[in-house]
Amino acid sequence: MRFTPASPDSPTPRTRRPDRANGFTLIELLVVISIIALLIGILLPALGAARNTARGAVCLSNLRQFGITVATYAADNNQWLAGPNTSGFGVGGPGHVFRELPTEPVQNMDWVSPMFGNELGLPADRLERIVEHFENDFRCPANDEFYDNGVGDEVNAGELPYGSYSAVLGFHFFGNGITGDTQSVINGSINVTDRYKPSLDAIANVSDKAAISEGVRYWDGTVMTYNDFERQVQGGNYMEYGPAVGHVNGPFNGMRTTGKLDDLARRFAFRHNDNINQLFFDGHAESRGEEEALDINAYFPSGTVVLRASVTVDPNDINNQVIE
Repeated sequence: MRFTPASPDSPTPRTRRPDRANGFTLIELLVVISIIALLIGILLPALGAARNTARGAVCLSNLRQFGITVATYAADNNQWLAGPNTSGFGVGGPGHVFRELPTEPVQNMDWVSPMFGNELGLPADRLERIVEHFENDFRCPANDEFYDNGVGDEVNAGELPYGSYSAVLGFHFFGNGITGDTQSVINGSINVTDRYKPSLDAIANVSDKAAISEGVRYWDGTVMTYNDFERQVQGGNYMEYGPAVGHVNGPFNGMRTTGKLDDLARRFAFRHNDNINQLFFDGHAESRGEEEALDINAYFPSGTVVLRASVTVDPNDINNQVIE
């Protein structure tokens, strides 16, 4: 085959670049990786916030269901609230023997068994029922904690989910004129209103009074323990005065000592973007921030007297303050 040279008038042939191998250059790869990292950095906080919002919504739904059951229980039991001086009276006292009923309190402060025992088919066995109290039906989805100790011979340390909710203890006492004695609580610092009784129809301003709140006891500064005593005086694992007062060994002790939210309060109660979810006696549930949650008026019956404001967290509280 003979090669014919190009004529002088023919266009000069272009030099053809060799085909580039399929793929990206290093610079292009770095640019793509940087864009992906930037997008992840932008999206992750939004996804985390959306997840927290969803968990908070489930928690509020739990509380609203509790509200329905509080009202149902009261309607079926002459307006009484489930608690230590009603359904739990005598539990753990002299001669008391557990009857192994799903509605029997596992300790005198237990409000869960009386209200939900039949409705949710809780186990008759006391230990099995304790475990059920802290499982999915009664657990905030943002609560990932476990008690550090075991319970009985069957539940090992670290296996029992930490409780999510407490009934507000201040509504479960009798006032002066019912029992014959002035009912003082928190080492005599607060006097429950005269002739108050732990019943739904005795609670005024129901839309402002918290029935159930996130957060339970016991935190001793090192471990969170389930207290298995049958009889309690200050709430046990089922009741708490609330973040406005708290306990030295309760989930709000960080707030009591510092006067502000800290990691302890966030870990055990203020789980939803620094908010705490609470159920009120009119049946509505809401998420409240620190300032709202420190309003002591939400945690005791109207007419109760705060003799010593030093037991509260709110610096605006004063001695001999009357609860609205």
